[in-house]
Amino acid sequence: PGCASTWFSRGLLNSDYLDNPEDALRDFDTALSLEPDNARAYFHRAPLLEDCRKDTAGALDDYTRAIQLDPNFAPAHFNRAVLRHTKLSDFPGALEDYTAAIAADPADSA
Repeated sequence: PGCASTWFSRGLLNSDYLDNPEDALRDFDTALSLEPDNARAYFHRAPLLEDCRKDTAGALDDYTRAIQLDPNFAPAHFNRAVLRHTKLSDFPGALEDYTAAIAADPADSA
């Protein structure tokens, strides 16, 4: 138990600095059990699902959930586009997500 933001922060530490992806996944799972509307936790869990567990469908679901919670979350649109483009060969879906990422953050599209 505890505070969702603490579990989320620990997940980031395990993922980004300590190279402990399985621990990071558990931390993000716990954060999401405490705060199921945390778009950032879904966003950060998605690549771990893809890279560590080869769970492309789970990663796609997490990016989709992050976008549902925050429709202007440009990095989630971009990462989902890359996943659709490179792993799923869903080129129309990728194009839609790249376009949404540009619309959500035009300054980052240069």
